[in-house]
Amino acid sequence: MKGLAPGVWRLKELPTPTINIYLAEDVLIDAGRRWDRRRVFAELEGRELSMVALTHVHPDHQGVAKDVCEARGVPLACHADDVDAMEGRRPVQEARRGHPVNRLIKALWEGPPYRVDRVLT
Repeated sequence: MKGLAPGVWRLKELPTPTINIYLAEDVLIDAGRRWDRRRVFAELEGRELSMVALTHVHPDHQGVAKDVCEARGVPLACHADDVDAMEGRRPVQEARRGHPVNRLIKALWEGPPYRVDRVLT
């Protein structure tokens, strides 16, 4: 992890961070893509976690949210406008869902639906 400020870190990604995931004290902010699972879990090893908070529900932000919440027994928070997408009642990627690139992103990046415990406004 790279320290950015007291109590704030950005998780590593090689060769350079393109998908930013932060730890602010004990809150994981965003959860990367589904294929970031190993990296996220390795970076969080030995650290306390009280919540996962998503800045928004896109495949590159919510991919590992369910796995982290279940493994750590912590709640998930996201904005009120994104609750239906995170809980699977509407698509995460609504624009041009049938486009080949968006289908690929859904297949490789998007995580499964998961219940939102805390709604942010």
